Amino acid sequence: MPFRSTQARSQQRRSSILAAAEALLLEAGMAAVTHRRVAAAAQVPLGSIRYYFSTREDLLLAALDRLEAARADAAEQAAARLRPAVPARRLAELFLESFYGPDLGDSALIGYVGVVLDCARESEVLSLRMREHRESLDAQLRALLDAAGRERLSVSLTTAVVDGSLFNAAALRREGLAEIAVAELTPVLEPGA
Repeated sequence: MPFRSTQARSQQRRSSILAAAEALLLEAGMAAVTHRRVAAAAQVPLGSIRYYFSTREDLLLAALDRLEAARADAAEQAAARLRPAVPARRLAELFLESFYGPDLGDSALIGYVGVVLDCARESEVLSLRMREHRESLDAQLRALLDAAGRERLSVSLTTAVVDGSLFNAAALRREGLAEIAVAELTPVLEPGA
């Protein structure tokens, strides 16, 4: 019995560490994710961070995988809510949920766009992990478009519209980024567009 208790505490501590790393990643960017700052945010000793994640890159990889798991789960849930003859606007909303995950608030969207860019600058390993995640994402988005009867639409076109919309709106410090992206994607998703 004590082993299970210790194991549960260990899993809880690791989860707390990853939640703190993920929050820092989205709020302040990749540069903010250090062992010391994550330990402070998770309210655990610095040694705990190093116990679970020997390098900063290991910590970042685990945080990216956690973000991707949440995004993939949101995509599955969005696909389950897809109905036949879905209007283009509703499909755009489901597409955005599938693309960016459960939190579509402005700060989360800006943070996620920043994370993608940071991975390319930070290291080849992180960039390659992001590429793996993108392949999974593209497959889920392709399935969503196919199920909605939009087989002829290119996933790269639809994701470029959303990425461009979010990047531009964020750079201009606009609010309501999700709504802006949905409004710009909707005409692209109209049947026969």
